[in-house]
Amino acid sequence: MDHNGAKLAHILAHVRAGATDRAWRLFLDGGMDARRDDPAALTLHGRLLKDRARAAAGEQRRLGFAAAANSYAAAAALAPATYPLINAATLELLAGHRERSRTLAAETIMLLDRTDLAELETAYFKAATRAEALLLLEDAAAARHWLEVAYAAAPQAWEDHATTLRQFAEISAALGTSDDWLAHFRPPRSAHFSGTLSVGDAEAALAAAAGDWFAVEHVGFAYGALAAGTDIIVAEAAVRAGLALHVVLPGSVAAFRRACVEPNGTAWGARFDALIAAAESVRAIDESVPSTTPALIALADDLAMGLAIANARRLESEALQFVADTGTRATNSDRVWRRWRVTGRRQHRLPLVPDAGSSVAIPGDSGGPATGQTIVLAIDFVAPPETAGARVADALAAWPPAVRAAWMGSTLVVAYDAASDAVGAATAIADVLPHPAQWRMGIHAGVDYRIDDPITGGESRFGTVAPIALRIAAAAPAGTIIASDVMAAAAAVLAIHSEPIGELLGEPPIALFSLRR
Repeated sequence: MDHNGAKLAHILAHVRAGATDRAWRLFLDGGMDARRDDPAALTLHGRLLKDRARAAAGEQRRLGFAAAANSYAAAAALAPATYPLINAATLELLAGHRERSRTLAAETIMLLDRTDLAELETAYFKAATRAEALLLLEDAAAARHWLEVAYAAAPQAWEDHATTLRQFAEISAALGTSDDWLAHFRPPRSAHFSGTLSVGDAEAALAAAAGDWFAVEHVGFAYGALAAGTDIIVAEAAVRAGLALHVVLPGSVAAFRRACVEPNGTAWGARFDALIAAAESVRAIDESVPSTTPALIALADDLAMGLAIANARRLESEALQFVADTGTRATNSDRVWRRWRVTGRRQHRLPLVPDAGSSVAIPGDSGGPATGQTIVLAIDFVAPPETAGARVADALAAWPPAVRAAWMGSTLVVAYDAASDAVGAATAIADVLPHPAQWRMGIHAGVDYRIDDPITGGESRFGTVAPIALRIAAAAPAGTIIASDVMAAAAAVLAIHSEPIGELLGEPPIALFSLRR
């Protein structure tokens, strides 16, 4: 990769991390906007202009789309390729230039038909691009046919499908036509499941009800834990129905099995093991903890809920919840039911009749130090904050931390009990810092131990949450708020959007997400 190629890759990394303002500044400072003879620079310029247009309104939005279309079209003129050309065609429509859009769409189809042009594009992309061009030409029947071809080429490329559906819905809105036909192509829904106990003879009825609900709601992805009883029964129904099962546990598989499965009989253990083997993924909040505590269980539920919501958002689908319990207040299943309800998303509650002979043991707090959920925000100052320090202090006064903030070298570490407070503080601090190049933030949620510290005279928190937040901050691009997957999931429950940007290397690796401000 040459020097300019490395520059473009560096800028694109900022775009994918959500630091679009920083990416724009790097693009301009690097003189890349003047490179009118470089198709790669023109294509990235179009991407940046498109992102800026989407953040604008009214005439500025229309002009932004037009400028982005021009950049993409210039790239395609220098090096004929369908990717910049179809982007130019769609953006011309969004800019209000319908005839120009039709012309570029027709040129895209001609380019796809050329036999002397070997593009390194997937069969899905080629068919979806033809479908998009046909939709711009207002041939919805042909567009539907080629979208069917695209899906047949990559039936489980869910994220590619979602991108296509977003684009087609936007085109339909701009054309003033119905997009109802796209419902046929929508990916399956994602569901979070939870429950409290098994009810003896009602197990078969519960399994049948869960299977029927999955079928009626067209659910394809299930997220939850595998405690003995309702969790395992519902998860088995999901596997039988062909769903992708994503297991989320508070601690290691062995620790969870000991605490939430084995006390209820050996038969549950065998069923648990079979589900672990059948699961699409198994995720633990903290593999290092020796026992499962209520705080860890609550955080695991939050992660499972957030993952279901994030998956549905990523796939342009819907997230639902299935809870089977007795409706008793102050139980864990009641907590997750109420937590989901405030998101405004649909949920189904199957009532169970309590039966003392078949209830399932749920672990309580073990002895030792108290545990609790903690969200740590680490603000790393690439350059000294200087006069901005007072503004950061004011921001923290509006979002007071759970324990006193502390400096670790050039990084300010702040702990919160609620994800909403941590995100509020991060956003407030970002808003008062004048130069995005001078700061970066990492944020992680987990469970720590809490003690009355005789050295500091106050509460101290011990665990892995702060070290992980510090590692994330050190790896974050300047001017971004980067969250762990656990934190991103908690943010999703709060309707805070995030985008995946890669992994933080280590054991285990941690998926990273850019929180959108």
